Amino acid sequence: MSVPRFTFGPFELDPLRLELRRDGVKLRVGAKACRLLLALVERPGHIVSQKELLAAAWSGLNVEDVNLRVHIVALRKALSGVANGAFNITTVPREGYVFAGPVSVSAAPAIEMPASPPARVPRQLSTLFGRREALANLGDALAAHRIVTIVGAGGMGKTALALAAIEEHAGTECVFVDFSTSVSSLHVQGCIFEALELEGTPNDVAAHIVRALANKTILLVFDNCEHVVGEVAAMAARLTSRTEGVSILATSREPLRVAGECVFPLEPLSCPPDSAELTAQSAMSYPAVQMFVEAAGRRSGAFALDDGNAALLGDVCRRLDGSPLAIELAAATSDAMTIGELARRLDDRFTVLIRGARTALPKHRTLQAALDWSYDTLNEDDALAMRCLGVFPGRFSAEDAQAIATIDTMSGAAVHNTLANLVEKSLLTVEFGEEAASFRFLETMRVYARLKLLDSEEASAVYGRFVEYTLLRLTAISGRAASASDLRRSHSGILDDWRAAHDWSVRSGDWHTALKLMAAGIGFCQSLNIRTEYVNRATETIRNMPTDVEDADALRLEMLVCDHTAQMLIETQPPGPSNFVDRIEAAARRTLDLSKRLNAPDQHMSALVTLAVAALTAANLKKVEVYGSDAFEFAKRAQRPDFLPTAHYLNGYARYYGSDFANALHECDRALDFAAQSNLGTSSALDHVPNVRMLRARALWARGEFESSLEEMEEAHRFAIESGHVPTIAWAAWGGVLVYLWAGAHERAGASAKLHEDLASEYSNPGWARYIPSLHEAMSRLRDGHRSFGAAPIDWMPYVPSHADFMTSIHCAFHRAVDLQRIEAVPRHWCAAEHFRAAGEHHLVAGRTIEAEKLFLHALATSQSHGNIAWEIRATLSLARLRIQQDQVLAARSLVEPLADRFASSRVNADLLYAAELLAAC
Repeated sequence: MSVPRFTFGPFELDPLRLELRRDGVKLRVGAKACRLLLALVERPGHIVSQKELLAAAWSGLNVEDVNLRVHIVALRKALSGVANGAFNITTVPREGYVFAGPVSVSAAPAIEMPASPPARVPRQLSTLFGRREALANLGDALAAHRIVTIVGAGGMGKTALALAAIEEHAGTECVFVDFSTSVSSLHVQGCIFEALELEGTPNDVAAHIVRALANKTILLVFDNCEHVVGEVAAMAARLTSRTEGVSILATSREPLRVAGECVFPLEPLSCPPDSAELTAQSAMSYPAVQMFVEAAGRRSGAFALDDGNAALLGDVCRRLDGSPLAIELAAATSDAMTIGELARRLDDRFTVLIRGARTALPKHRTLQAALDWSYDTLNEDDALAMRCLGVFPGRFSAEDAQAIATIDTMSGAAVHNTLANLVEKSLLTVEFGEEAASFRFLETMRVYARLKLLDSEEASAVYGRFVEYTLLRLTAISGRAASASDLRRSHSGILDDWRAAHDWSVRSGDWHTALKLMAAGIGFCQSLNIRTEYVNRATETIRNMPTDVEDADALRLEMLVCDHTAQMLIETQPPGPSNFVDRIEAAARRTLDLSKRLNAPDQHMSALVTLAVAALTAANLKKVEVYGSDAFEFAKRAQRPDFLPTAHYLNGYARYYGSDFANALHECDRALDFAAQSNLGTSSALDHVPNVRMLRARALWARGEFESSLEEMEEAHRFAIESGHVPTIAWAAWGGVLVYLWAGAHERAGASAKLHEDLASEYSNPGWARYIPSLHEAMSRLRDGHRSFGAAPIDWMPYVPSHADFMTSIHCAFHRAVDLQRIEAVPRHWCAAEHFRAAGEHHLVAGRTIEAEKLFLHALATSQSHGNIAWEIRATLSLARLRIQQDQVLAARSLVEPLADRFASSRVNADLLYAAELLAAC
């Protein structure tokens, strides 16, 4: 046959063999680069578009422009070194490329081409996603090594990558050998013999194959080698050692382990990270998502990626480990279920992902079959170890594996060998840290291993060892002080192990072990700020306990868990169908009862503190006073100096809530004095000193010591941040907003509000987040010089009663009629005067001046009787505004002038600034 020949200077391009030669010597330029050069030299001096070039070299593949640029650079390098740069490839921006230089085209003499085997390589029918870099690297490996093995887990796309790589060897004879049905060395040799279409019935098949290939240049593609890896390895070694031109590209779930082998690991497709905020557009930048969308489109027109389901699809691809086979099987469900339904059913993935192509290999028709194929290659010890290691939900160390998988029939050393075997067979992944290696299953493999364990007789014993081992590790951790970052770095897997151990104990009905795990996890969960989850698990554990437990150890554990559950409820204040204050009280009362029964003073004091804080949250003055008094009496009776700071603090809060601000300050001072003299225990749910200082700041404000109040709040913030206790920092930020808005310090209030909001978001605390909208509304109303006057009521719902009091003290619009009824029953309440005044402002806006006047006078009298100067100023200003509205300007001046004179030097109270504005307007 006759083929054209392209010559330019010392270069010759052979379109048939896809070879570029210089002075007769073949250059190291790949087939794709030769195709690109062919498209250019066929039209020298003319622009060839990027689209045309991509089609010429990568027909049927989804690749990016960067791949084209890489090959153009390689061609330019190959063409360099000619005098005057006579031959080059020029870039035409935004259009394409031009071959510069004269090209001669002549017909080569007719040659007798050897008959090539008809269609001995399967065609790649599907698009290859996310493998551009892997394909380029694989081409480099094939150019440098005679044996290259693509190694990866089942369904990772090893065969697809191998078929794509064959395109680079278009000028070389390639033969594809599928070993998926081979079971012995004779089968392996027979498969190669048949694929090469050799003839005869030789006695030594292997020797016959070697003789047939002795003088040939050929690439043998050995696919699905893992079932007969030893036999394939023997043939690969024999072929490459006794021939010169035979190269081998193998696909296997484990390496061949022969001399000269280059192992090419194939990683999963890139998936969106867990933290990504996905839109349809951003999701399509990930190959795993691209593959799902393309495969679902082939199946059904029902699926469409949009901003609403992008995050769910990202989660599905991530949970399927970026496995092309699993994604293909998942996409096959798109004609029968939504992405949301698929995501919910992934825990049962082996019964869902079963609709593979009918023409696929049996091992690729279902996800179960793909993993069974690998599992069935394991020896008895490796299979047992894999089942045992299925208890680990995340990463684990070799030491962890040894603790769980070491049994009578398997030594610790054998476990280490087994880990290596499982890694080699692509069933387990390994990551090397600074100090030691860690292992983990991909999620699908972990689910499979766990199901195999649950189906076995050893499940209970293995889980028992796992639970006990987790308890030992938690105990060791709790005995060492460590920061959250240290815990995450040194014990990254213990949290997931604790969860898995607790889940097993609850499901198996072992409430006592579940209780042990909850007690052991207290410090760990607090350090990592996993409070909401702890509360939910603790509640479930306590609910499953029998009502007639008498065992002292079990009761002690219950007491500890109830105590910390109540504290964490205070710190998180979770929204939900039940009132969290009731939940706090229930847990704290149970702690109190058990502490008396077990003579546990620390938990006794802690329960009283928690009950008092719950009462404060519910704005229940009577309970605050009762629990504050009980705590003080118990501290004296127990003769525990470390209890006195907390007892005085609670007494101070009781005094503050009862509007006895002078004694509130006295109790705060006593609390700080005792705190300086003793090491505080863990009896308080919140850090002590910042909270005492916040209470002092509020009491100072009520007494009219405004500058001192702001200074104290700054100190509270400093101490809170230095403590590192996140709930205290959040509480200080919230309390700071309160005082700063009273002062009109809007920038500082905004900074505190942002800190509170950021913490709520960072620590996923929905309870804290519930306060944020009301803060934004209040700051919006106070912006641009607006005051807490002349506003109608807004439609809102406070989170808890104390929330209503806080917001009413910031702006009168937040007062509700139901709050007035509550306050009238407790006229000593710290915010009583403000509620009366705010109700009056609502009447005034509605034109009910008589009712407004009564309430303003009531607010003034109440604030004066309480000694609350801050509220006295506001009540006076509301009354003065009413007088101005009634055209009684002199009466208004007579009310405001004494205030201006009394606080002439103060510039940190927004209401006093407003008083000056009113005087100027009179």
